[in-house]
Amino acid sequence: MSLRTTFGSSIAALLLLVGVQAQDSKSLVAIPERVVFNRDIRPILSDNCVQCHGPGTRKGNLRLDLRDSAFGPAESGKIALVPGDLEKSELWQRISTTETGDKMPPRKSGKKLTPREVAVIKRWIEQGAQWQGHWAFLPLEKPAAPKTRDGGWARGAVDAYIHAGGKIGVLVEVGV
Repeated sequence: MSLRTTFGSSIAALLLLVGVQAQDSKSLVAIPERVVFNRDIRPILSDNCVQCHGPGTRKGNLRLDLRDSAFGPAESGKIALVPGDLEKSELWQRISTTETGDKMPPRKSGKKLTPREVAVIKRWIEQGAQWQGHWAFLPLEKPAAPKTRDGGWARGAVDAYIHAGGKIGVLVEVGV
C-alpha cells in the first residue's frame, strides 16, 4: 500500500469519526438547569409530536400545541401533562416506556426522541411544566445586565455585556 493510499484512508476514517461525533453531539449537550418551554420544550413537541397531535390531526383528541388540550383529559380520560407529577403525566409514561405498542413517538412515524430530549421533558414536568404562549405574543422583557468584576469599567448595560464577553454566553447560538 502506498503512502498516498494510507494517508487518504486515514483522512477518510478521521472524517467519518468526526461526522459520527457531530451526529451524536446533540444528545451530549447539557440539560439546562431551568427548562423553558419556548426554548427547550416547544421545539421537541413541534418536531416529534404535533404531526399527530396538532391542528391537522388530533389522535386521541389530544393537541400538544395548545395548553388547554395538553393539560386537559384526552379521549382516553388520561391527562398528557400533570405539572410536577411524572407518574400521572401520560406524555411522560409514553415517552419513557419500553413497550413498543405504547411508545411515543411510534416507530412507524420515523421519529425518535433522543435521550437528552427525554431528560429535558422529564425535568420540565418535574419543575412544574410551565407553558408559555408563542414567543411572538409574549411581552418584551428587559434582561438584567450581567454583573462585572470591575465595576468601574462598565458604565452601562452595553459595556457590561462587552466586558462579560463569552463568559455568560450572551451571543451564542442556541441550536435554532
